[in-house]
Parts: sequence; structure tokens; C-alpha cells
Amino acid sequence: MDPITIIIVLAVIAFAGGIAFSPSFRQLLRIRSGKAIDAGSSALEKQQDQYKLLTSRIPAQRNSVATTKAGAVIAQKKLNALTEKLTALETEFKAADTQKAPADVVSAIEAEYASTEAAITEQKTIATEAANVADEALKALEQTVKALAKFATQIERDSNKVELKKSLEIAAESRQQLNDMKTEISGAGAASAQIDKELEIARAKNDMSKGSTTDQAREEIAANAAAAAAGSRLRAKLGMNTEASSTNGTEQK
Repeated sequence: MDPITIIIVLAVIAFAGGIAFSPSFRQLLRIRSGKAIDAGSSALEKQQDQYKLLTSRIPAQRNSVATTKAGAVIAQKKLNALTEKLTALETEFKAADTQKAPADVVSAIEAEYASTEAAITEQKTIATEAANVADEALKALEQTVKALAKFATQIERDSNKVELKKSLEIAAESRQQLNDMKTEISGAGAASAQIDKELEIARAKNDMSKGSTTDQAREEIAANAAAAAAGSRLRAKLGMNTEASSTNGTEQK
């Protein structure tokens, strides 16, 4: 046997021994397994599982009730039979007395009558107890059924509460997402404003690079004058100034 197999076998033996002989180990195992189950199931699932477990016990309880009722019926039948026997002994005793039966016959009837009376007294107790047990068992079954019906209603209400909880969580999450979007939109607006501000700063820097307002005006005048002079030279070169003058003279006359 290889070492790994030996270790596994020893571990299994130790585990089984702990369960069999150590109450503390069993308690630890129960606590740990219980915590694992609690962590892996919801409260509603636990309720539903408990309901299934309790419901599965109903058939056995019904059989128990049926058994106790049958016992009560049998006990009552025995009592009825003993009562009938007592009546028959009374009739037989009257007949024996009328017929002057031998003393030993009369004594036998009397002895059986006495034993039957004792049996009836005992059977009455048995029948009463059996009837009480049957009644209690039936009441217990009825109470169990009612309790389970109430439990089922509670589970249904709790199921609705769970769904409501989910709905509220979704609503809260949606509102939070909307608030986050508003914050993001607000942040985007601030970023847009920052972009506009930076654009205006760039424009201002560009204007400032051109000099003062006076310098810009003088440059514009000089540029206009240079353009006008160039236009005059061009007209003179093309003879456009003479024609313009002649036209102007004719219009004056």
C-alpha cells in the first residue's frame, strides 16, 4: 500500500473515530456543517425545506392515528363482547336456577360471571384509555395540518416579501445609477465649460500676440493705405485713371 493511500485510510479512521467516540468532535462537525448550510441557503429556502420535511411526516402521523383509532375500536368491541357474555351468563344463571341445576354448575356459572365482571371493569379502562389516545392523536394530526397550512401561508407571505425586497433593491440600484449618471453629466458639463474657458484663453493669447489695440489699428491703417496706393499705381499703369477722369469730367459738364 502506497503512503498516500495509508494517509487517506488513517484520516478516514480518525474521522470515523471522532464521530463515534468524541461528542465534542460531533458538536464541532455539526456547527461547521450548519454554518456551511446557513451560508449556502437563504432564509426562504430554509423555510421551504422545513415545510417539506414536516409535510413528509404527515403520512406517518396519519398511520399512527389510524392505528390508535383501530386499537380503540378493537378495545370497544372486546368490551361489547364481554358485556354480551355477561348478559348471556345472567340468562344461563336464571335457567339453571329455574331448572334446579346441580350446585357445581351454578358455581361454575357464578365464577365465570365474576371473572367476566372483572374483565369488563378492566376492559372499560382499556377502552376508555384507547379512545382518549385516539382522540388525542386525531387532535394532534388536525393541529399539525392546521399548523402546516399556517406555515405554508407564512412561506407565501415571506416569498412575497423576498420579491418585494428584490424590487426595492432594483429600484434603489436604478436610482443610484441615475444619480451617478447625473453626477457624470454634471462632470461632463464642467469639462465642457473648462474647454470653452481654455479656448477663450487661447484666443486672448492669440490677440495679445498681435500687439495692443492701437498697434493693431495703426497696422490696419497702414495696410489699407498700402492697398490703396497699389490700386492707384495699377490704374495709372493701365490707363484707367485717365478714363476715370474723362468720365468724371463729362459727368460734371
